[in-house]
Amino acid sequence: MAVYALLAAGESPTDPKLKPAITWLLKADLVGVYALTFRCLALSMLPPDPAVRQVLKHDGEVLMRSMLTNGPPISPADTTSA
Repeated sequence: MAVYALLAAGESPTDPKLKPAITWLLKADLVGVYALTFRCLALSMLPPDPAVRQVLKHDGEVLMRSMLTNGPPISPADTTSA
C-alpha cells in the first residue's frame, strides 16, 4: 500500500529509494484480494516492462477466479457462506 501511495502522490517509479520495495512487490508471493489489488495498483503506475506485465497478468487471473460466478452475493454478516 505504501508503494502505491507514494507513486500516486507523484514519486518517480525510478527513484532509487523505491527500487527495493518495487523489486519486493515483483517477487513476493502475496495472498489475498486486498494485497493483490494494491500490488496491481502500484505496478500499474510503473513504466511498461515484461516482468511487471507478467505479475499483473498473474494477479489479474487470480482476482478474476476469486469472484463469485453464480448465486447471490455474500453479505459480510453471512459467515456460513464462502
